[in-house]
Amino acid sequence: MERITLVHLTPDLPINHWHALSNNQIDTEIDGKSIKRVKEAKSLGLFIDEQLSWTKHVEEISKKISSAIGALKRIRPFISESTALQIYQALILPHFDYCSLVWDELSVTLSDKLQKLQNRVARGHYQVELRH
Repeated sequence: MERITLVHLTPDLPINHWHALSNNQIDTEIDGKSIKRVKEAKSLGLFIDEQLSWTKHVEEISKKISSAIGALKRIRPFISESTALQIYQALILPHFDYCSLVWDELSVTLSDKLQKLQNRVARGHYQVELRH
């Protein structure tokens, strides 16, 4: 079974215009097979929505980054600084970097959310260093 979906990108319009657009279904077919229209989809690791807001994408990578930060925080007292750096570069940094040129135009709120995660990594790393 093929997993093909359609995300119809829409411009920023007033609510009354958007409502009219969202009720107007677009029928799309490829080789006679109907393509399902969705409000968001995951493609190559990126969550794309109709307004390219990147909200879902930031939510998903934030969960992964938070989990990795927690794991690093738990093992940090038992590993060297260079090992901690390698773990950061392997488990955390790729989530910030992967396709960032595509999703870099974030709202202030989403950008702040990612910055707070970066700050958590830095704080956790240096607090442990200061205890030694």
